[in-house]
Formats: sequence, C-alpha cells, structure tokens
Amino acid sequence: MTTKIKPASTAKPVTTGKALLNPVATASAIGIAKREGDTFKNEANRLCQLLHQHCKTKKITIGTLKSECKIMAAFINELTHLGEQSIKNVATQFRGAVNEGKVFDLNKNRAEKKGATTKTNATKPTVKLIIVKGTDSYDVSRGLRNALNDKMFREHYGELAAFLIDALDEFEGK
Repeated sequence: MTTKIKPASTAKPVTTGKALLNPVATASAIGIAKREGDTFKNEANRLCQLLHQHCKTKKITIGTLKSECKIMAAFINELTHLGEQSIKNVATQFRGAVNEGKVFDLNKNRAEKKGATTKTNATKPTVKLIIVKGTDSYDVSRGLRNALNDKMFREHYGELAAFLIDALDEFEGK
C-alpha cells in the first residue's frame, strides 16, 4: 500500500489541538514558508516546535534526506528552488529542530560569531614583546623606550608611558 502526499496547496496544517496536527502537512508548510521567504524564521520556528511536540508524544523521528520519511519528503518537496547543498543544509536544520527541539535558524553560525571572541582572539596576547636571545638588558631598555616614545602609544596610553619611562630611567640610573 502506498501513501500519497497531498500537494502543498491543499495540505493545510491544523495548529489547534495536539491530536489534530498533520505532521506531513506541517512540514510542507515550513517548506512553503522557506520558499516564500516572508517571516520565514518565526513561522518555521513556530511550526517546528509544534512538530517537535507532536513527534515527541507520538515517538516519531524525522529521517534523513535519503530515508523514506514522509515528513522529510513533504518538507523537501517545497525546496525545489534551492541547490543540492542548500537543501542538505536546510534539511539538517529542520531535522534537528523537529527531533531535538532546537531553534530552526539557518544563520546560527553568524549569530554565534557576532560579539563573541574567537579561539584565536581569546588566546592572543594584547601586547607582544619580542626580545632576541642574548640581547643585553640595556639594549632591551632602549628598545622599550623607543616603543614608549612612539606618538601613537603616548596619545592612547600617556599615563602608562610616563610610568614606564620613569621605571626605565631608574633602571638606567638617570
């Protein structure tokens, strides 16, 4: 026995009452929202959460693209305007949102990077000082003094520059 999937235009999800939810029609509605692009994120999140609750109570798991999952097929049928890799990416987000209750966000990496420090910035020192091995301490002192006397450093860190120059003067015996 084969089950036919209703075309997207006739498949309407019922969002009132948990028992009346049609997961195939809801998946199709999410695909339509993606295709049309209008308020996609909010609508997709709302519908994915409905599907998540429904699938959780019925113990249904959304399959992969290659599986014969009717819900995934209904979702993918509405994404014919996308390329192959885009479909894979969107399907992965859809599957995670429905199976695990995650937020359906196609730009989650962009949101995570905004304002966050990356691994390289977190370990990157704010000041880097390179001293050649075997250099005399008075030569190092002169190099530090030249760096502290730099116009840019004095403009931004004047108080620190004055303190460090006093320390260098004391070291050099001035």
